[in-house]
Amino acid sequence: MPDDTSADRLLDHFDVELTQHQRLLRLELGAPAGLLPHRLVGEEAVSAPFRYRLDCLCQRGDLELKHLIGAPARLAIRQADASERPLHALVAEAARRPRWPRSWITTSTTPSPAFSPTIAQR
Repeated sequence: MPDDTSADRLLDHFDVELTQHQRLLRLELGAPAGLLPHRLVGEEAVSAPFRYRLDCLCQRGDLELKHLIGAPARLAIRQADASERPLHALVAEAARRPRWPRSWITTSTTPSPAFSPTIAQR
């Protein structure tokens, strides 16, 4: 039977820090928030303002989302030629998405939380 130290070392391998290194989306905020961009959905049109929804992962349970509202944000999207397309905006909304089992969501009679602007926590 393994001792506590070997079990602790094993658990340390699962406690990894999320990074933006080698990712297609890279987010920069005015202050470090520990957010990792996960999914981007947006609309652009000629002579119209753009609108994007960015879902992020976060390992911090104590992140104060209200401090993100109005913060300047820069999102870099890596292109096929390895260049980056920057998007600059202000954060208009931030929310936590509840973590329910997928099977529960399929039986829900309320609108799915997957269609609201969210920041998911790991």
